[in-house]
Amino acid sequence: MLYTIGYEGVNAERFVAELKRKGINVLVDVREMPLSRKKGFSKNALAELVSAEGIEYVHIRSLGAPREVRYRLKQTGDWTEYCQGYQAHLSDCEAALDEVVTLAGQQNICLMCFEADWRTCHRSLITTHLAETGRVSVVEHLSPQSQTSPAARRAVA
Repeated sequence: MLYTIGYEGVNAERFVAELKRKGINVLVDVREMPLSRKKGFSKNALAELVSAEGIEYVHIRSLGAPREVRYRLKQTGDWTEYCQGYQAHLSDCEAALDEVVTLAGQQNICLMCFEADWRTCHRSLITTHLAETGRVSVVEHLSPQSQTSPAARRAVA
């Protein structure tokens, strides 16, 4: 099963609790630069934290949004342009996408990035691409920010 999650607005403990609640076996970090000013979310600290809870940490740098694509979004605020730039980048990431599909076929994996709302994060573009190419059929977008609203689950095929 394929899940996604963002850590915006939550602490590391709540983030990990959500992963455990959903039975995630592998956390796949899809940030190009897995650094954070937020305690517990930089690569090494996060890898140690999830490992202590029995969750494998995998960083797939190539699935991160390229710097120029990210900076262009900051300059213009144009989400459509960002999507086009990132989708062009994805066309060069087939091996990384295959790795995600292979992992998801073996266990519960969760793609992670910063944004709380999956609809405004490149991880939604990854899952849409995987669906459009027939590699996944269902994705669940976890929301540890809200204990009251259920995660968004959508059939993508």
